[in-house]
Amino acid sequence: MGGPSGGRGPGGVARTAATTGDAAWRAIRALPLLFLLPLAVLGLALFWVPREFTGWVAGKAALAEGEDAVPTFRVLYGAVVFIVWFLVLGIVASFTLGALGGLTVFLSLPPVAFGALVVGDSRRLSWGALRRLVVLRTQRERIAKLRTRQRRLAGQLRELFERAVGQLPP
Repeated sequence: MGGPSGGRGPGGVARTAATTGDAAWRAIRALPLLFLLPLAVLGLALFWVPREFTGWVAGKAALAEGEDAVPTFRVLYGAVVFIVWFLVLGIVASFTLGALGGLTVFLSLPPVAFGALVVGDSRRLSWGALRRLVVLRTQRERIAKLRTRQRRLAGQLRELFERAVGQLPP
């Protein structure tokens, strides 16, 4: 997943290594996520059970369809499992907080779930950017070797392609 500075194609390592400012910008952007960490922890505590259950059910349901069908089954079964989970938590909350409290909990759970999902994904991506920054700063020699190897492989690939195109009938 290359950002605006890099990619997976030829020269991607060189472009990524050349623009460590991009990684620094991403690392700085990750700082506000530290304040949102409690939302991610709340999401983990509230939604770990239905998430894991959905994954298990989707894995079983997708056996006949193949591994590519797992995400589709996760979405389909996840919608049902999470709605039921929201209802269960709302009912439990209504016994403790009363009917209005249970309704409030039921209505607030979907935004909390989506917020936790966004924070969790952003945190994961930001930690990846921070890791890249550290690697780029501390392993310059290794990056230079990888750039050289990538250029050599790109040249070999180009030669193979040109030979293959030259052998095609007109």
